[in-house]
Amino acid sequence: MRRLQVQNAAAWMITSARRRDHITPILLQLHWLPVRQRVDFKIAVLVLQCLTGHAPGYLTDDCQLAANASARRLRSADMAKCVVRRTYNNL
Repeated sequence: MRRLQVQNAAAWMITSARRRDHITPILLQLHWLPVRQRVDFKIAVLVLQCLTGHAPGYLTDDCQLAANASARRLRSADMAKCVVRRTYNNL
């Protein structure tokens, strides 16, 4: 919720709108995505950059298509899904 408040405050400041004004029309006028959709968009852009080789190496190594990750031909290779490597945290 804090990110949402920061986004709303930025929108009010940029448009010089009053705090009493509804934020939805202001966000639509600015063509800004809601916070959750913005996060999804950023993740999609990072995955695209990884798959096309335009992302840093440490990200590209962890993002591979299922078709390229396995030596055998799997049914999941036709779905164009990414393989998510398991990570371990030593807490």
